[in-house]
Amino acid sequence: MEQPLVELFVKASGVNWNDKGACPFSQKWFMVFYRLVECRMINLRVIPVSMANPPSEYSRLDMGKQLPSIAFYSKPNDDENAYDPPDFVCDGNDELEEFLRSKYGSVMNIDAQEQWVGADLLRSLNHFLRTGSSQQVLTNFSSVNEHLRKTNTTFLEGDDFAYSDCVLACKLHHARIAASFFRGLSIPSKFSHLWSYMKAVYATRAFTVSCPLDRDILLHYLEKVDFVSTEARNEAHHEIITLPQDKMSTFIPGEDPEASAQMPRLTCSGLRLFVNSVMPTMEFDRSLPNRISRLFSVVK
Repeated sequence: MEQPLVELFVKASGVNWNDKGACPFSQKWFMVFYRLVECRMINLRVIPVSMANPPSEYSRLDMGKQLPSIAFYSKPNDDENAYDPPDFVCDGNDELEEFLRSKYGSVMNIDAQEQWVGADLLRSLNHFLRTGSSQQVLTNFSSVNEHLRKTNTTFLEGDDFAYSDCVLACKLHHARIAASFFRGLSIPSKFSHLWSYMKAVYATRAFTVSCPLDRDILLHYLEKVDFVSTEARNEAHHEIITLPQDKMSTFIPGEDPEASAQMPRLTCSGLRLFVNSVMPTMEFDRSLPNRISRLFSVVK
């Protein structure tokens, strides 16, 4: 029986429109649907979208401008030159969650409580990048480490990479790359359970195929940083776009000292520092659930 096809539209890189960008939601859903490929449930085609020049596959669906989004084909056409309309489309995180819950809820537990581990991580990262005050982001690293210590499993929901890991993994990686580059903060080595988790994540195929380049992650957070001048910001931008075009820092420091020494770090000066700035609290609503496309197929 032929598997249904999911076309996943993700935000494109700001440097290379043919490549995926660093949108955390896009990477999350890339991982989710790739796991369904590994479970032999779907075939997956990943299509980067730049709203400045959207590909025809996206434009013809007339979905608006909310990414990530999907088109679902229960009986895909083998002829790539023919066009059959999808059974339905979904766009935005809420619609994608409802789709996953209704169609593949038996495979991916979208309501797992573990998805809330590290829920505040990116917000505390943005605060740290803006102010230089590391207290909140370190507290988040510590809470994730403590949760992993208590569960004593490889991943959040057990020993298999699950929905909650798709939610957390990209947050941790983004925080690792951006905090190190802009503010010189590495995840402390004392958080051994967190590092063991990251090692397992980096060895997971769903993460490695979806992981954006360091360059794109850093460009994603560039505007979160408060520079003293436009010139300083432009200098930082230049440092980022001149990074090696294939660089992804998916290594464990203690196991690869050479890679650790090559971890990208901002060398220009010009960051403002407001160490006394306090991040406001937030309550989370836990009820919320030549362009080339990439095809991931079920192995027969």
